[in-house]
Amino acid sequence: MKSIKIICLLLTFVPALQVHSQITFPQIKGYEMVKEYPLFVPANLWDYINGAADAYTANRFVDLDIAEYVKGNRRIKAEVYRHESPEHAFGIYSMERSPDYKFTDIGAEGYQEGSLVHFVSGPYYVKVVSVESGKKIEKEVYNIANEVWKVLGRDDKMPALLSVFPEDGLREKSQAYTTTSFLGHEFFSDVFSASYLKDGKRYTLFAGKRSDPVEIENLIQQYRQVASAYQPLNDGVIAIKDKYNGMIYIHQKGNVFLGTTNVDDATEAVQLLESMNIGSISF
Repeated sequence: MKSIKIICLLLTFVPALQVHSQITFPQIKGYEMVKEYPLFVPANLWDYINGAADAYTANRFVDLDIAEYVKGNRRIKAEVYRHESPEHAFGIYSMERSPDYKFTDIGAEGYQEGSLVHFVSGPYYVKVVSVESGKKIEKEVYNIANEVWKVLGRDDKMPALLSVFPEDGLREKSQAYTTTSFLGHEFFSDVFSASYLKDGKRYTLFAGKRSDPVEIENLIQQYRQVASAYQPLNDGVIAIKDKYNGMIYIHQKGNVFLGTTNVDDATEAVQLLESMNIGSISF
């Protein structure tokens, strides 16, 4: 009984014991760097960002390391969220950005809104922020964000599969990554998507990859079971009538699948799928 109590106490304090930094934050001239926060992990992320933690853990959050830069009464906080992969870091970043933001040259993609800079770089999603406002503090926040990017390796590459989306009609900064339940289906996971507006028509293209082509075949079979209609077309394209999402067209190419939503005409759907070029991508 005593040993059980000891184990329970150790489990209770596991999150608090994880205090070792995963990165080396840069020293900034004129600022003192303060490390007062623990290293947050999935078990205690809720303590820091409350309900928002669910979206992060759904995107395979690993840990959060925080440093504050202090100069007198001025404090600039740098938060570095690490995820299992660049895809998952991009996933949570794409959930929180807006196409109306002012995008910067920091990270694979990033933006600045006043005294806040957010960017994604490899498996890292970074937020640098101050509660102050004004041009001077905005510049310093930008500079600190840039220095943090440097110590993270200055990875400026977006996830490779994003390159399959054609530019024609693409709505700016609409690309996203859905880790779970794409189109509302639990079996449909880890999917890139992008929104389009062309000739007055709105539609979405999507793409995903798996380690084995059989996994995609299984996914399509699961979709077939919940579909109200299913029809193989020419050139390996499959038409699925989804009672919640309308006509869905999917084309499997090895360990990659491509698809369309909100496109009713089969000929048009096939043309759109053909415009998604995966030939230059190495998986």
